[in-house]
Amino acid sequence: MGRRSQAPRAGQGGPGPSPTADPDTELVALVLTEISRAHAQVKANRRAHRPLAGQLRSLERLHARHAAELGGLVEVPALTIAAEPKQERVLARLGRLENRLQQQLVRDSVEADSGALALLLASMAAGVAQERAFL
Repeated sequence: MGRRSQAPRAGQGGPGPSPTADPDTELVALVLTEISRAHAQVKANRRAHRPLAGQLRSLERLHARHAAELGGLVEVPALTIAAEPKQERVLARLGRLENRLQQQLVRDSVEADSGALALLLASMAAGVAQERAFL
């Protein structure tokens, strides 16, 4: 189910987790990458399709705010980001991408060890759902 690799249990070989290590560190890094990718995708489409700029700007800002809560936007490979060439398909395409992000944030909120992180990720999923309603 989860995206985190299972560490060996005590007595099963391999070092145990550090007592000071945050168990959600890997999850936060993965979520931050997903949000940064979504941000870059929205930004690329906003720049490529000026008539949609106003509509996409609030979604772009939402992703930036969410990323800031987790440490800030991270670089994503430029090859994975492409604007939809046909303006009439942009909103549908972004709607599908945002739907996947929303669903992943919900799964990640369940996977989080920290209650505070779980609440934050669930809140982010709700924010994405609200913005999707305007696409």
